[in-house]
Amino acid sequence: MADSSQDPIQKTERVTPPTEPGTMRRVEAPPSRLRQRHSRRSRPGRGRSSFRPLLKWGTAILVVLIVAGLIVAPLVYRNLRPEYRERVKHYLPLMAIFDPQREYAADTLPTVAPADGDFSAADLLLTPDTIMPAPTTTADPNATPTPNADMVIIITATPSPTPTEPPTSTPEEAVVMLPTSTPQAIVTVLSAATPTSLPTSLPLASSTSPPPTLVAMLPSARLYGFQHIYQTWNNCGPATLTMGLSYFGWREDQSVAASYLKPDAEDKNVSPRQMVNFVNEQTGVRALYRMAGDLDMIRRLILGGFPVIVETGYMPEGYDWMGHYRLIIAYDDQAQQVYAYDSFLGHGNFQGLPLSYSSFDANWQHFNRVYLVLYEATQENALREILGPDADLTYNAQHALEVARREAAAEPDNPFAWFNMGTSYVALDMFEEAARAYDQARNAGRGLPWRMLWYQFGPFEAYYEVGRYEDVLALVQANLGTTPYVEETYYWTGMVYMAREQYGPAREQFNLALRHNRNFTPARDALTQLEMAEARPSIAG
Repeated sequence: MADSSQDPIQKTERVTPPTEPGTMRRVEAPPSRLRQRHSRRSRPGRGRSSFRPLLKWGTAILVVLIVAGLIVAPLVYRNLRPEYRERVKHYLPLMAIFDPQREYAADTLPTVAPADGDFSAADLLLTPDTIMPAPTTTADPNATPTPNADMVIIITATPSPTPTEPPTSTPEEAVVMLPTSTPQAIVTVLSAATPTSLPTSLPLASSTSPPPTLVAMLPSARLYGFQHIYQTWNNCGPATLTMGLSYFGWREDQSVAASYLKPDAEDKNVSPRQMVNFVNEQTGVRALYRMAGDLDMIRRLILGGFPVIVETGYMPEGYDWMGHYRLIIAYDDQAQQVYAYDSFLGHGNFQGLPLSYSSFDANWQHFNRVYLVLYEATQENALREILGPDADLTYNAQHALEVARREAAAEPDNPFAWFNMGTSYVALDMFEEAARAYDQARNAGRGLPWRMLWYQFGPFEAYYEVGRYEDVLALVQANLGTTPYVEETYYWTGMVYMAREQYGPAREQFNLALRHNRNFTPARDALTQLEMAEARPSIAG
């Protein structure tokens, strides 16, 4: 028999004793396998090792996304239109730190060296011979005038006392709330030769003899029947105009006016002229605007049942100076306040936000105290009586010039007074004087706010008309350094190019103006002029 101890198989195999029936037989693994199994069990987390690469890659991808987001998000945010940036900031206020910086960083418009000429800024304070004196009347304002062949006297019915509660009439009804004291009659004198049609806007009409007006004031009055509207983004002009039109039963929302006045929602300005054109062409109501308003005019218009929209300077907390429209619905001499519906701030419990006479007038001055009046065609004669001599455009421009001249003489460091002088001179086609006044406005006091030429464009016109094209382009660059959304900026650039016979660039600028506002008729008219200029044969030497 062979020796089993020499059998290699027997040497490596362990034989276990037999087990009892019904019991499990344990087979021991080789030692090498036991050591391998023990080593696996001894390393914690060995069973999850297959997830570690995924975790590492996921973490790496997340870090890359965060870094990319920090780099890309500000770039995307800065290239959003302002409306969408404001929406993002509403939910993520910290994004405000990525707001794009203005290319033009100054807080005021650039100053300018005084131009050489035959007169200085001080000469503008003198009364030129071309300014006609205001019509005067010798009638006692507290007495009923004696009629003559050239005058007609209209005395309104004596109003009833003030109701204690707002009326329940329909919104389109014009209601005047009168004081509780004994009411007075409103007495008006007008010329029998008064024309029946009111000019609505500049350019100037031929001068007529302005009718004298005599009105006995009431200490307070209020108009009812308006629907208050909160403006959508950058939409105070169309929203305020829609509120005013609601007085006459206009039921459209602000988007209708906005689609005509500013097809691009980012358009920074709607001028009084544009608003007047919209009302007269699209609504069935009538509108006009004038300069050099005052509190007496506000009183007369409210008493006469006419809604008044004013353009005013405005600086809400946290913002720089800007232009803003307000609808004036009431005044109160005892409280020394006017009351306004404001599309941004609200309606004051439907009584109007109170504005002190002094602060209202100070901010109104920033826009030459321009006011827009809404009325029905049947009210033209009544409105003419209230406007008095300011119904005539030439007189109104001269009146505005005299007001601005007095204020500039009293406050030589007030840039708005000088700017208003320039605007009034432009209305009178006195462009040399206008350019000099605008020069002074840019240098006076602390200077003009950097947004000034978003809203008023007299300096462009004055400098253009006197051939100061480089000054026009300097102001263009100041505007473009703050916003691309003012169509007048491109229009006046195109006018300079056209004057220099650079017709290709001129056409490009006029088309840019129309791209921002397809209803901007001056750019369309300029393109027509451009086509005519290009069609003219050149004169070769």
